[in-house]
Amino acid sequence: MAGIYDRHIEDELKQSYIDYAMSVIVGRALPDVRDGLKPVQRRIVYSMYESGNTYDKPYKKSARVVGDVLGKYHPHGDASVYDALVRMAQDFVMRYPLVDGHGNFGSMDGDPPAAMRYTEVRLTRLADYLTDDLDKETVNWTPNFDGSLEEPEVLPAVFPQLLVNGASGIAVGVSTSIPPHNIGEVIDATLCLLRDPGVSVRELMKFVKGPDFPTGGEIVNDRELPEIYERGKGTIKIRGRAYFEEGRAHKGELIIYEIPYMVNKAELVTEIAELVRLKKLSGVDEVRDESNRHGVRIVLELKKGASPGHILSQLYDQTSLEVTYGINMVALKDGMPVQLGLKDALQSFIEFRKEVVTRRTRYLLDKALHRQEVLQGIAKALDYIDLVIEIIRGSETTDEALAKLMQQVGLTQIQAEAVLETRLKSLVHMEKSKIFDELDKLGQQIAEYHEILSSEAKLLDVISAELQKVKQAFADDGRTAIGATRPQMKETTSGVVYIELLDSGVVRRSKSEPQSRDHIAVDASDFVVFLTNFGKVFAISAYEIPESQKGTALSNIFALASDEKIIAMARPDDDLVAITERGKGKRFRIDLSKIPSRGGYYFLLSPDDRVAVVGPYAEELVVVTAQGRGMRINGESIPERGLKTGGVKAVRVATDDKVVGFVPASREYIITMTENAYMKKTMIADVPRRGRGSLGVRIHKVNDKTGPVIGISASEEILYRAGREWRKISAEEIPGSSRATMGVKILRTTVNRLF
Repeated sequence: MAGIYDRHIEDELKQSYIDYAMSVIVGRALPDVRDGLKPVQRRIVYSMYESGNTYDKPYKKSARVVGDVLGKYHPHGDASVYDALVRMAQDFVMRYPLVDGHGNFGSMDGDPPAAMRYTEVRLTRLADYLTDDLDKETVNWTPNFDGSLEEPEVLPAVFPQLLVNGASGIAVGVSTSIPPHNIGEVIDATLCLLRDPGVSVRELMKFVKGPDFPTGGEIVNDRELPEIYERGKGTIKIRGRAYFEEGRAHKGELIIYEIPYMVNKAELVTEIAELVRLKKLSGVDEVRDESNRHGVRIVLELKKGASPGHILSQLYDQTSLEVTYGINMVALKDGMPVQLGLKDALQSFIEFRKEVVTRRTRYLLDKALHRQEVLQGIAKALDYIDLVIEIIRGSETTDEALAKLMQQVGLTQIQAEAVLETRLKSLVHMEKSKIFDELDKLGQQIAEYHEILSSEAKLLDVISAELQKVKQAFADDGRTAIGATRPQMKETTSGVVYIELLDSGVVRRSKSEPQSRDHIAVDASDFVVFLTNFGKVFAISAYEIPESQKGTALSNIFALASDEKIIAMARPDDDLVAITERGKGKRFRIDLSKIPSRGGYYFLLSPDDRVAVVGPYAEELVVVTAQGRGMRINGESIPERGLKTGGVKAVRVATDDKVVGFVPASREYIITMTENAYMKKTMIADVPRRGRGSLGVRIHKVNDKTGPVIGISASEEILYRAGREWRKISAEEIPGSSRATMGVKILRTTVNRLF
């Protein structure tokens, strides 16, 4: 009733804003949990389906599609429709595009698509599975904006589109950002949930390991994914990926072949070029974008001796080659925005599919029952064909014939109408056997429909079979790596190379066997691990270590603290033993898959402790301390532990003492050297065995004159450094002596290090 009402302006503004907010939330910005589509996307798919613009038909102009959507279903601007249409066709935005575009649909460089009058589109084959059974009363319909037509409230999607292609949108006071996933993994997780509704999110993650972006890349903080999938909210770090090629004159090339999702490639290239110009990326000579329709290829031509791994780390730190992606899994459920975890999203889809399959089955059952009734009536009419013909001939109106057929032949109204609509010629010549064959098939179908409607297990079997059909047709390999991966070298260089640790901070690669003892031989494409006194471990491919005479400071390759030192290098999977200065020890193996590209921890230390020595495992070890104490311990007594763990008490160390090193007890003797250049040889047989955690015995007399023991060796030739000079001495030149002696002074100066 028209009139004027008093109302507080605060109440009016509040209600108007709420109405506006809900209109944006429900009508524009958020996807529905059931079909995973926002309204404009749903209207595009339905309009193209309705006009027959499917994958098996010719392309149609985009302008025609946009016009149909605007005129019939979407009362907004044409730009919003065309933008959504373009996005659904971009294979670098949609993991599985729903629109097959023909023409210029933009690029990863941010280039805009051609105008809608120039491009053509049709639905993809996958989009067929969004509209499947739409004509079988599977979903509710609602009037369009002017009430002249009806549109589906939701599409009867056969697969979990919400997770497969993801969604993004900003409404009023709420937003959504759902990453895309691999369709095979999502379907496997859905099938698992169908079988076991009580399955946990972590168990579902055996199938859905993480997002799968169309542009590939790698997710670095994968350990946070279980919590993100539980809550439906969190952030992940995505990196691009690269490999190395060795070019001419020992100059390498760093090839970026994948970039993070939604990163503008042209802007990334500009960022890198600007760093080179400002000399913040000093190891790069030139940057080129050689990308084409086959994929991304950004080439960084490196300077001679530059470390590709170090440059890649700088790119991750300073450019959008590594970005943060916010996950906020919000979708409409029962018309309201809801925060969804992984299991919630899959469970909502399953409930929707149960409803769709149930409604479809009821529709098919009704049709089958109707057809059965008609065929039974026709069969009965054939039995009384002469009477039927006589009734039809003698009736003046259709209603009269209908009544007589029902009364005299015993047909229902539906059957009588079917007989009257059947041509007399067809009725006479119709073969009764064909009718009974069709009736038999209908009987089987009706029984199956009843079973589906009465059995939850049968209903789930139908849903499962349809999901497996989609998986078989569209499942592919994942593109995004879960967890940081190691940059690989393209197969251009192979063969044995030698990695030599010249000093605690210098490493060198060469093809000729070095003379020093501290080196390893590996294939050029193999990884080498470096371990520090801080308990950190770094891994790098052999070819990433520059080939030079002087070597390269490891601080230029790895991010080392000011007083952090490389104390050992090894191959992955070597069986190693580490003992700290305070006597803690552990056995371990290096698993590359568990080491982040920026380094990880192999030993968790207390604040006042440092790792003293890392070496190969042996059945029996001789451990020596700075105060000259030594003991033999069983290697098996030191337990094996994983990375990022502490150790156990291997030897007992006095407060003013610390572990210096160990050697295998299988050697004949052990050489110890003090800071003031006193050296002595002790027969290992004279070193007593002790249990783990015991205090050693004196094997080198240490005092102010000798200084503490700074190194040990069991080699035939000992390499030591005095000042900046490296010297060698043969073990035969060092006299043997009893345990409680100072040894022989071999220099007038102090010794810095001994190998």
